[in-house]
Amino acid sequence: MGGFPLHIMGAAAEFERELIKERVTAGINAVKKVGKRLGRPKSVFRRDEVRRLRDESLSIREICAWMDLSIGTVTRALQQAG
Repeated sequence: MGGFPLHIMGAAAEFERELIKERVTAGINAVKKVGKRLGRPKSVFRRDEVRRLRDESLSIREICAWMDLSIGTVTRALQQAG
C-alpha cells in the first residue's frame, strides 16, 4: 500500500509531461505555419575574407580573433569554401 501514492504521482507527472510536449509541438507548428524562422540567426560575415586570410597562412585561431568569430564558424566556412 505504501507504493500506491508514488504510482499515482508518477502517472500524474507523466500526464503533465505529455501535455507540455503537445503544447510545445503545437506552438512550433503555429510559428512555422506563419512562416517565421526558428532557431538561432545565422552569422553574417564575409566568407571570402576567411578564405583569403587562410590562404595567407593565418591559423584558424588567428582568423577567429581577427574577425571575432568562433572556431566552429570559421571551420565550417572553410569546409564549405572547398
